[in-house]
Amino acid sequence: MKKTMHPLKADHCYAVLDISGMAGSDLSGVAGFFFHDTRHLNNYSWNMDGFDLIHSEEGPKNLVQFWSRFANHEQQLLIRREITLRPDGFDDELIVQNSSAKSKNFIPDLSFDADFVDVFELRGTKRTAKRYEVERKDSDKNFIFDYTAQDGAELDSIVKISGADLGKSIEIKSGESCKISVSVRFSSSLVTNTQQLSALVWTSSKNSQKTSETGILSQARIDIETLCLSTESGTCIGAGIPNFVTMFGRDSLITAWFLLSEAPELAKGVLKFLAKHQGKKDDEFRDEQKGKILHEFREGELSRLGELPFAPYFGSVDATPLFLRLLSDYIQITGDSDLAFELEDNWKDALDWIKLQRDEKGFLRYTGAQDGKGLINKCWKDSNDSMSYSDGSLAGGALAIIEVQGYLCAAYEAGAHLI
Repeated sequence: MKKTMHPLKADHCYAVLDISGMAGSDLSGVAGFFFHDTRHLNNYSWNMDGFDLIHSEEGPKNLVQFWSRFANHEQQLLIRREITLRPDGFDDELIVQNSSAKSKNFIPDLSFDADFVDVFELRGTKRTAKRYEVERKDSDKNFIFDYTAQDGAELDSIVKISGADLGKSIEIKSGESCKISVSVRFSSSLVTNTQQLSALVWTSSKNSQKTSETGILSQARIDIETLCLSTESGTCIGAGIPNFVTMFGRDSLITAWFLLSEAPELAKGVLKFLAKHQGKKDDEFRDEQKGKILHEFREGELSRLGELPFAPYFGSVDATPLFLRLLSDYIQITGDSDLAFELEDNWKDALDWIKLQRDEKGFLRYTGAQDGKGLINKCWKDSNDSMSYSDGSLAGGALAIIEVQGYLCAAYEAGAHLI
């Protein structure tokens, strides 16, 4: 299948670039650079007219490109571009080399803009809250974009250029090169976590002198590490790039469970994060009840304002039993009983939630949200039309999903071990 985008990620910062490595309009408006559920830059594009993209190499956090300008089948200028994502922005470096026998001119032409749009707006949600204008301040080679959200949160994008003036011609002598660097940093008054993302410690690598891995296994490790997120509770893991770079209860718990013997610290971080944000009250809009484990944790403006229920959202029937099972298995595998004592109130509340939610037959059921904002289906297959009867009609009412009953049994076994 032909590749249509370059997704890059570093912790809570990620980018969606088109096939040419730019964030413009070629991806139906979803391209850009994102930070904590907000698109900071909606446009970031070099004008490469006259150049051909001859080679591209992509890593989880960086993209290396080679652009060439030819004349009469001979290369005149070669551009090596490397864009590298950081946890709070990105760096973009161009090295322009003159490989011809004569001096050549190069005009660095970069366009960029910021819109600070909530990720759900890009997915079609129409906001009702008023939106303030983005303010832009230019000074020499520094460009600052400021945005104030309706709840008072302040967001910034700062672009710094070095090595050249945009739009001004640079003379490059034969055999010489010039370097142009762009540093972009994002900030938000809401981001208070100062924890650095720690690299996962893989048990198999630690316990063996030499680990021989297939290409598939090596890539799997890279993918898992790319999805990791730093939190005040420790290292956690997001659900996917580009639309799900945040914590999801079910996804994070199942992933941590599969990796329990290989990377137990991931399970610990996930458990502590979900315990910290466990349900505390009855809130129908967010589908919250005391003891319930969240489904989705969002930080975007629309969720914070209450236009959407995702800050956090608890519309998952299976995250709570999965939480109990992972905690029990983590303790049995690691021997870290201290975590059971630390989270004692949390796992007891989770058990109480399960007991209260079971019906008279012992099944754990859910009823779909009717407000048009929450989920209709609150299991793994959570699209609106995923549950149907044998005649093809959509299922409704209080549904007892088969795998959830298995999770329920596993949760009771876990509870017996914890108690």
